Amino acid sequence: MLTKDDIRKHYRHYTDPIPADLLSAIKEKRCVALVGSGVTSRCLSKSRAPLPGWASREGIVKAGDTQDLVELIDSGEFLIVAQELREQLGETLLSRFIIETFDPDAIIPSRVQEHLAVVPFRGFITTNYDNLLERAYLNVRRRQLHPVLADADTTLEQLLKRDPFFLKLHGDLETPSSIVLAYRDYLKLLSEPGFQALLDGIFSEFTVLMVGYGLTDLDIIQSLDRLTHAKKNCRHYLLSHAEPTSSGHGRMSCFLSPRQIW
Repeated sequence: MLTKDDIRKHYRHYTDPIPADLLSAIKEKRCVALVGSGVTSRCLSKSRAPLPGWASREGIVKAGDTQDLVELIDSGEFLIVAQELREQLGETLLSRFIIETFDPDAIIPSRVQEHLAVVPFRGFITTNYDNLLERAYLNVRRRQLHPVLADADTTLEQLLKRDPFFLKLHGDLETPSSIVLAYRDYLKLLSEPGFQALLDGIFSEFTVLMVGYGLTDLDIIQSLDRLTHAKKNCRHYLLSHAEPTSSGHGRMSCFLSPRQIW
């Protein structure tokens, strides 16, 4: 089982001191971890190979479209790519591809997920569809972390009955119809007042530590901006590389909204 000394050794090259406000929030059960796809990308398959990317599967899109999609990916236009794939492949084939790519039984949770499980967060939020965080939590804590899907009927009050709570913001592989992937999926989410209230409640009542996350999701960005404008936002933190060329050294960015990172 992981110990605090194991974690300190793993992060010995970390360049910034952990902010006192963040430590206090964790100790007082006021901190929530938001886990993004950067954490899953560190995982390996059981054959020790990196996880495949969408552009790596030949024949999945129409001939002649692959290069255009790769260029859009390189430009960061992920929602446009996802929308095009959804329209070309259809719901059934796309869902099958996602499930095969992120087959829970074929992927090993990373040390990062195990380290997150050690920390006594009040709750976890993830934009990932896989079950890797649940498996890491079970390995470390010897108890289940039961996910809740975010939908129009999910309330903050319901969520807080769990300790820790675990919110799968963009769906779960076990329920393919719940997966939020393309631009229109986000528009549907953003039109749900209940979903907006749930996100706003979390970001206004808790300090959020973002790990492996790039601040690219429309729902999260809009929630942070709404709360900042209303002066109801807590201070949140983003764990990131110190420099694009750094070799694993990290730094902690503190921000009140995605427009104010420093």
